[in-house]
Amino acid sequence: MALTPEFEISTINFGGDTTSPQDLVDLFMAGIADAGHVVRFSQNRLYANRFHILIDRLQPELLDHLTANRIPYGLVVTEEIADDGAFGWSGFENGGLPYKVGRDYVAQIENARFVWCLLETSIAFCRRHNARTGKVAFGFSERLMPRYPIDWENRDIPMIATGPLTERRATILKHIESRVGAVQHVGHPLAGWCRDNYLSRAQLHVAPHRTDAHIRFVNPQRVVQSVLYKVGLAIERGENGSHDLIDFCNAFAPADFVEGVRGMMADPAGLRAQVETNFARFAETRRMGPAFRDLIEQTVA
Repeated sequence: MALTPEFEISTINFGGDTTSPQDLVDLFMAGIADAGHVVRFSQNRLYANRFHILIDRLQPELLDHLTANRIPYGLVVTEEIADDGAFGWSGFENGGLPYKVGRDYVAQIENARFVWCLLETSIAFCRRHNARTGKVAFGFSERLMPRYPIDWENRDIPMIATGPLTERRATILKHIESRVGAVQHVGHPLAGWCRDNYLSRAQLHVAPHRTDAHIRFVNPQRVVQSVLYKVGLAIERGENGSHDLIDFCNAFAPADFVEGVRGMMADPAGLRAQVETNFARFAETRRMGPAFRDLIEQTVA
C-alpha cells in the first residue's frame, strides 16, 4: 500500500535568517495542507520519513548530508534559470558568473525527489536534469487570510511599499511622492507579521521592481498578499516574461507607472470596488488546494 507523503518545509539552508523565506513558507504550507497532505515547518531538523522542501541554493555541506543519509528533499526554485543554464537576473546578483552558478546548481536539482519552479522560464533547464519538475501555482487559501482585518474606511496608510529599498525603487517612490502623495516604506528585512500589520492598514500597495531586469516578472507572493488583504496593487509590466497572476494587479509600463498610481489614487471608490472584485474572483478561480494536489500527483509519485 502506497503511503501518503508527508512534507516538512525547512529553512535550514537560510541559517538564522527567519524573515526572507517566511512568505514562501506560509504559501507552501497553505497549498500543501489545502491539498490534503500533512505538512510541518522546521528551521533545523531533518527526518528520514518526510519530504523536506528546501528553497533555492543549498550549501554544499547540506547537500552532502542529505545525499549521504538518503534524506528525501524537494527543491523549490524561485530564481530564473535560462534554457542554456545562465542563472539569475543579472551578473551583479551572481558575482558576474551566472553560468558557474547554474552549473553548481545541477547536482541539487538532480538529487532532488522533485523540483518545483516559481517561474516558467526555469522549467526547461530543471526538467532536463530532473523529470519530476513542475510549475507552482499560488492562489487563494483561507489559511492565508489576515488575522486582524481592518475595514477600508479605517485604513490609515494610503500607499505602502515593501521589499528592499534599492536605488531604483527609491527614485521611483520619490517621483510618486512628488506627484501623488506620501508612500510608507515599512523597512527591510521585516518580520512577516509586522509587514502584514502594515499591509492590512493600506489602500494601495506600490511595487516598482528592484532592478530594470526584474520588470519581466510578477512576484506571486506579493500578488497573493495584496489580493487577500484587499489592497490594490500597482506593478510595472514588462513586454516579455512570466506574467502569472497579472490579471489581479494594475500593471503599467515603466514609463507610465507613476501616472498609473496617480490615477488609482484619484479614484478611491473605484479602487475599493476593484479590490473587492479581485478578492471574489481570486477565491473563485485560483484556489490552491486543487493546484497543489495536481502538482504533488505529477511530481511526488
